[in-house]
Amino acid sequence: VGTPTGPVVRDATRRGILAMVPLQAALTARAGRPIDAVVLLAVDALGILLTRRGARGREIT
Repeated sequence: VGTPTGPVVRDATRRGILAMVPLQAALTARAGRPIDAVVLLAVDALGILLTRRGARGREIT
């Protein structure tokens, strides 16, 4: 909020989007579907691994 520059807003948007998967996993677990929640967390972990391995230094947005 203090510095609404392009890179700051882009980083905040990315973090918000990435936070959706764990949120969905938590809501799924709360709804009584623990296996589905574990699958979502596995997808999240895979996404984190791919993000760290892949596009270092390449900006696509």
